[in-house]
Amino acid sequence: MRKNMAAHALLYDYQVIIGMATSLPESTRKAQALRTANEIRLAWKLEDECSWDQCRAIAKKFLDVPAQDCHTITAIGILQMYCGVIDC
Repeated sequence: MRKNMAAHALLYDYQVIIGMATSLPESTRKAQALRTANEIRLAWKLEDECSWDQCRAIAKKFLDVPAQDCHTITAIGILQMYCGVIDC
């Protein structure tokens, strides 16, 4: 994986985990998300690209756990993307 793609993937995983840590109601999963985000923060080193893989492994371990009380969300429609604010 190219350097910037690996960094982007790690950023996305981290954002999802942080979102869970801040948005979920008080629960075991929320505490796990917070702990996982902290583990990633402590393991990440800007200069050491190998640490990025380690951080992705930490995130994957958390994100691969299946949800227990979950809802199924289905969307039907057309996704429209508008360019201009962000260069496309």
